[in-house]
Amino acid sequence: MTSLVLGKIATLFETDEPSINGKVLLQEVLLSIFVLLPFGLIVGHGTMRLASKWTIARADLGNLGIKLCISSVVVLWVLNSVQCRALQSPTDALYIWEWISESWGPHCYLRKGTLIVTIQVLLVRLVSFNLGVFLGESFRPISLTGGIACGKSTVANMLRDNGVVIVDTDRIAHEILLPPCVAKSERQVTVPSDSVYHPIVKKFGQSILEGHTKDDTTTASYQGGGKENTTTEPRIDRRKLGEVIFTDRSKRRALNSLTHPRIMKVMIKSILKHSFTLQNVIVCADVPLLYESGALVYLFALVIVVAISPELQLERLMGRDTDLTEQQCRDRIKSQMDINRKARLSNFVLWNEGTQRDLERDIDTVQEQVQKRLFGYCRLATLICTMTLLTLASRLNAITEEQGGK
Repeated sequence: MTSLVLGKIATLFETDEPSINGKVLLQEVLLSIFVLLPFGLIVGHGTMRLASKWTIARADLGNLGIKLCISSVVVLWVLNSVQCRALQSPTDALYIWEWISESWGPHCYLRKGTLIVTIQVLLVRLVSFNLGVFLGESFRPISLTGGIACGKSTVANMLRDNGVVIVDTDRIAHEILLPPCVAKSERQVTVPSDSVYHPIVKKFGQSILEGHTKDDTTTASYQGGGKENTTTEPRIDRRKLGEVIFTDRSKRRALNSLTHPRIMKVMIKSILKHSFTLQNVIVCADVPLLYESGALVYLFALVIVVAISPELQLERLMGRDTDLTEQQCRDRIKSQMDINRKARLSNFVLWNEGTQRDLERDIDTVQEQVQKRLFGYCRLATLICTMTLLTLASRLNAITEEQGGK
């Protein structure tokens, strides 16, 4: 069908009819950059979000149905936007405004004398709008979250083995605490400029550093303003830092205000790096404190929660961190949102209370559902392009027959 349409267009372009001029082309390019591309981004991402929420019957068919409805409306809108009056007076200074004001008007049938210009403008608009749709629907990260000691890291490793791209915010949080002087070989996802080492030491004192006592609160030698220090600096002891913040909500908020913006910046860069490909790859951010972070949850199309009962959670945490007292374990659990509430807010729940085989089977089931709800049978951009070309082929065929009958 595509070759048929292109063949008809090529035949038409062999005629002596006037082609698009420089002014109209410039206006179309500007219109594409400032109107169609952003609008395509919104339509593409909005359609992806809407289709991913389909939970009735088969997710893949629901995804396809939503995309077909939206692509039908878009195709009519793009075709109707090619206005005959505007194209017959391309030197009109109000050309763009005519197009915007009339794009929802009566359908403009392709007419003799404006056919080539109409097709050229239509193709420019179709390409630019579809580019926006492709970029918008390609950004569809999901999130994996859960409570402490619920087995989230185990699930993340299993998903990674299944081909899912995992963006590990725990790893990011660990690396941004490193001194800027730490070699790049020890960093996987960050660079020295991402470090928040100096602001944290300035805020909480040297008592949180390795090799320093609890009473050492001196901060003068660590007020480097974030600049890289070529000397060896003691690292932040995460266990000591945890003892400070888990029992004091104000200090926990102070730490979050320093680390969360930097973690989000690195995380979004990593997500973008893996999102814009032609392959249907699931990009999943492992975010332990997703719901505690507030608006961050709206970044993700779907959320998977790894959950266990509160009693088993305490038991596993005490078994994992044997140097913590029972009260310290309870404080760490209490500092997070209740796991049952997280489960209610999520799209999928993985109950990690059985055997590893049970968990693997549940992960495969959830991953299959995620794949269907995110991607369906095809991309929205593909549907829009195909339906537009089919409609254009039908119109060209009708015009050819009409001209042949005269």
